[in-house]
Amino acid sequence: MRIFDVRTDEEYFGERVRARRGGALPGAIHLDWMNNVASSGAFKSPAELRTAFEQLGLRPDADIVPYCQGGYRSANAYYALRLAGFNRVRNYIGSWGEWENREDLPIECLRRK
Repeated sequence: MRIFDVRTDEEYFGERVRARRGGALPGAIHLDWMNNVASSGAFKSPAELRTAFEQLGLRPDADIVPYCQGGYRSANAYYALRLAGFNRVRNYIGSWGEWENREDLPIECLRRK
């Protein structure tokens, strides 16, 4: 299973904290959800989306769970993944807001390169 963080770079790197702690789910792959849409506001083509997701290391035959802060932006990523032919996708509705506020769950605090 691949965990897919679709929040902003600032949220992912813990520079913008919208809950008790900042950071990311351990081992999450990251790409801001806005990368799924063209300048027109429409979703990019399935081929463009698939190429972008595959370049991140996501595979169509793997289980993928996108998350954001509260499930809304990850719903966009869920649809973009499905549009690109990734059929084993589940949206983490509770997302970072749920995970981060539980002290018993691990987080990663990553730094920009």
